[in-house]
Formats: sequence, C-alpha cells, structure tokens
Amino acid sequence: MHIQRDVELRPHNSLALAARAAYFARVENVVAARAALDFAREQRLPVTVLGGGSNVVLAGDLPGLTVQVGIRGRALIAERGDAIHLAVGAGEDWHQTVEYCLARGWYGLENLALIPGTVGAAPIQNIGAYGVELESRFVALEAIAIASGAMQRFSRADCGFGYRDSLFKSAGRDAWLITSVTLALSRRPAP
Repeated sequence: MHIQRDVELRPHNSLALAARAAYFARVENVVAARAALDFAREQRLPVTVLGGGSNVVLAGDLPGLTVQVGIRGRALIAERGDAIHLAVGAGEDWHQTVEYCLARGWYGLENLALIPGTVGAAPIQNIGAYGVELESRFVALEAIAIASGAMQRFSRADCGFGYRDSLFKSAGRDAWLITSVTLALSRRPAP
C-alpha cells in the first residue's frame, strides 16, 4: 500500500470531475486497507472511501485521506443443493460479477445487471432494478471501522436495508470501509 499526496481524482470518478485528494491510497487487500486507515488515524485525517466513482459527485478537493477500494476476488464459500454462497471482494465491478455468476449458471442477480459501480458500493444504497433489490440476495458483508480499524461482519438485519438505503447511508455513513460482500445465489433460475 502506497500513500500518495495531492492526487488528481478525475480518473477516479465516472463524471471525470476535477478534484484533488490531499492523500490517496488504493488498497487491494484487507491488510492494506487497515494500514491506510491506521495512517489516517495517526495523522488525524478525515477519510473518504471511494469505490469505482460511479455514484459520486466531487464538488471540490478532498481533505484528508481518500481510500479507493480495489479489493478483488470471488470465492464459492458454501454450496448446498441448488443454493450457492459467493464471497466477493468489494472492489470487484458489479456488472462483471453478475456476468461471472450467469456464466456459471448461478442465478439471482440477473435483474441487477448493468448497474454501474463496485460490489462494495452495492449494499450502501441497496441497489435494485426490475423488482429485485440487493437485500434479497444479500447474506453478509465484512467491513473495517474507520475510527478503530476493527473488523465487523454485518448480517442482512444489521444493514437496515430500505428502498435505496442502508445503515451505511444513514447512521453508519462515513464510518465503515466495506471489504467483501457475500451473496446468496441459486443454480435454479427463477422467472
């Protein structure tokens, strides 16, 4: 993990808005994410978490540390009959994850195809389309507390999902860095 100073954020947001981060770190694993957050705490810097930059309007320069989550990886963690549990790194592209699942005959996310952003951003606003919301396929997520560096697992109930809403947009806003999301899928397509 490398912390850079005075970084242009135009390439890190889909609207290509001009803004600069006082400090910037792209983290590609949990150890690097915790190290970046430790740096911010030691320096008493505010933290901004950035995924793919597709649902953010940068209105100006960002003080403190901007952490871009680039944690990748997909792992089949449970399989029982037609039921599949897939753990996905928060930095994975959402639409590519939907395609990955469909290519393997794992269903449940197809209505959520073509939604821009990363897997880690999906639970923040409980993405949805065509009558399906993420919460219906959500099992749990892992996140790091920005203030302490502690890891925590959040169940569906813990996330307080609502229409395009979750704990991470309200009471937990700016308090967590999501590292992975576990999804419930099925080998049997449901119309």
